Amino acid sequence: MKQLFRVPELISLHQVPEYRAMYLASLIGLLFNAVMAPIMFMLELYLLGVWGIVGVLLWGMAFIANQKGKLRWSVCIGSFEIFTHANAGVVLLGTAYGFQYFLLACICIVAAFPSFNRIRTFLWCLLTLISFLALHIFVPEYTNNEFLKAYASTTFTVVVLSVAIPCLAALMSMKSILIKHKDTLSFYSYHDGLSKLKNRRYFYQWIKQQIVSAELKKETFSFILVDLDNFKQINDTYGHHVGDEVIIEFAEFIKSRLREIDLAVRWGGEEFLIVLNNCSGAKAEIVMYTLIEQFAEQPLTKHKLSLSFSYGISQYSPNECIESLISVADKRMYRNKQEKKHFAFAAKSV
Repeated sequence: MKQLFRVPELISLHQVPEYRAMYLASLIGLLFNAVMAPIMFMLELYLLGVWGIVGVLLWGMAFIANQKGKLRWSVCIGSFEIFTHANAGVVLLGTAYGFQYFLLACICIVAAFPSFNRIRTFLWCLLTLISFLALHIFVPEYTNNEFLKAYASTTFTVVVLSVAIPCLAALMSMKSILIKHKDTLSFYSYHDGLSKLKNRRYFYQWIKQQIVSAELKKETFSFILVDLDNFKQINDTYGHHVGDEVIIEFAEFIKSRLREIDLAVRWGGEEFLIVLNNCSGAKAEIVMYTLIEQFAEQPLTKHKLSLSFSYGISQYSPNECIESLISVADKRMYRNKQEKKHFAFAAKSV
């Protein structure tokens, strides 16, 4: 029983007000219809009793969907229940009690759905307005049933306060979820998920502006392609989780030693691309020599791994293709790696 009334915490989104509002709205709607359905049957108001059962099923589905983190489904089912319940209520009770105005709220509901395109939104709004006008034209102001009049006047306030307002609040705030998570989505569209460095997508957009700026200022910049040595052995020996830790710590090492005008990119796997602004190839060599010395003195992860890296440098010249510059840096990096292996083999032989 405690599990039923516990506000869901299955995923992080359940911590936001929209889920809690929809949770309460669906729970209250479920309980309200469950109580009213048998009462309507006892009073021989069978149509209202049947609708109470339908309301229980719909709000129950909305409740379950919300529990499973499917907020859009929960909102959609809840809005459908409001739409159909409003129509049924007005037909049975008359227009004087204002249930038809819930239909206008459905327009706001659809507008809050990011997944609804313009055609769907237009059709839904058109259906809502037609239903609203039809009720006013064809349905009388009051019903002739005295009990239904009393029922309408007492339940309208209950429905508005306990079900409609929380549900509509959840529906209207659907877009706020996207707004809250917009920064996160934007971050990961231009950053590598593991190292948190910029990714290739960002690089190719950024480098266009950098070329224009460099040519206007008559400056140059250098590409440095970096590759961790023997990275496969780390994965094979310690596991991929340690390899991930190495990537993260190496990325932090690079980023902490670059200027704000420079750029570090995770190029792929254990490869990284560094762009040094206003820096010639000769100066880039000095920078990398310093980084190699500092990196050798910094063991990584809890295993205190001592690693090295190979690199290749290319300097930008006006009207030169970016891909060719990266290719040059890649070839020089590969040659640097082979020379280190050859040197290590020669030293071992001696």
